[in-house]
Amino acid sequence: MARVLIVDDELSTLQLLSQLLGDLGHEVRAVSTGEKAIDELAVFEPHLVLTDLRMKGASGLDVLKAARARPGNVPVIILTAYAEIDTAVEAIREGASDYLPKPFHLEDLRLKVELAMTAPRGVAPESRGPVERRKFPEMIGQSPVIQELFKTLEKIADTDSTVLIAGESGTGKELIARALHNLSSRQKLPFIAINCSALPEPLLESEIFGHKRGSFTGAFADKKGLFEEAEGGSTFLDEIGSMPMTLQSKLLRFLQEKELRRVGDNTTRKVNVRVIAATNEKLEEKIRLGSFREDLFYRLSVIPLEIPPLRERLTDVPLLVQHFVKISADAMGIEMPKLEPEALRLMQSYSWPGNVRELQNAIERAVAMSNREWIKVEDLPERIRMQETPAHSHPLAIRPLKDVLREFERDYCSKALKLAHGDRRAAAHMLKISLPSFYRKLPPSMEDLPQ
Repeated sequence: MARVLIVDDELSTLQLLSQLLGDLGHEVRAVSTGEKAIDELAVFEPHLVLTDLRMKGASGLDVLKAARARPGNVPVIILTAYAEIDTAVEAIREGASDYLPKPFHLEDLRLKVELAMTAPRGVAPESRGPVERRKFPEMIGQSPVIQELFKTLEKIADTDSTVLIAGESGTGKELIARALHNLSSRQKLPFIAINCSALPEPLLESEIFGHKRGSFTGAFADKKGLFEEAEGGSTFLDEIGSMPMTLQSKLLRFLQEKELRRVGDNTTRKVNVRVIAATNEKLEEKIRLGSFREDLFYRLSVIPLEIPPLRERLTDVPLLVQHFVKISADAMGIEMPKLEPEALRLMQSYSWPGNVRELQNAIERAVAMSNREWIKVEDLPERIRMQETPAHSHPLAIRPLKDVLREFERDYCSKALKLAHGDRRAAAHMLKISLPSFYRKLPPSMEDLPQ
């Protein structure tokens, strides 16, 4: 149990957070002004502070400064509206542990409180906070699904096991592979990547395994392949599903024996390298069709990783937008423009079929088209303005079953809550589920919860 101080000038927010954190076992004290919060820091001595950003009188930044001045660097989570994301990110630079956008998901709240409470105390603010800021500076995300991925990466990074990364195009599979390499003891040795779909079979074999002089036309000298070039380090085989069957058998032998034979050579060479592969195809289907070896699949997927598409973690969109706006503004040599709230709303309701890569390209365009002060709706690509491809818009679109079931559960729980006159425990009892399960199934927006 921890002592948590909540600061917000909205009574409904204070009540909701107090009940949720109380049900999680924490001792909670709620105040409605920054001045009262600063006083409570000395009286209540909280282990964690959740504070609204904009309040009359002392602001959330004032509370943050006061909390940081306390012994032990009391962690602070900033509560903020989406229109204030840039200010919240600035608060993180000033030492906040994290921020929580309103309306928030209940699971996001639980995870962020857990992360803040388990971070080391008495360390520099920039080394606290969510996993990805400490260990994965190039990978942006604070949603529960992406945080779980980061935790898995930390566990498996310093092993020699092969890893198979699956995910749609544009989800950042190579970033994941580089993160595994950079977190491992191999980090100071080479990381070499190759796209297996980019080269014809003879060239691909030579690139991966190397060749001996005279082994084919144009082979004027002995050549090391990428496995030998990456000795002691890591290799990344992207689009592994495109590898021809003849090369698959050669790769399987290498993974089993850790030795290779260059094209045209009769001798074998031992090589110490970690292999990380990636695919945007369903390899199980290719196995069924006979175009991918089943034994190679199991050898590659000693540790399988699934990268979620962006549409399944839309709560990460504001932070990704902020990140890419800064990158684009820096590249153009201009000050970071602010984001019009409606523009952000449209980006968060879009399904992003091209995933993070599509988002980055959209932001680069928007920054270039902006007036350098504001990114407005008209600066976004037409497909986002018109919402041509959101998952729910097309009359013939089939939505994932889990999304439909989740919506039904939320509606049903809301109805039960109304019947119970706002008593959450009674509503959970009616539905014959535990109270934590009831909270997880409620609509994520605070506005959807009966007062």
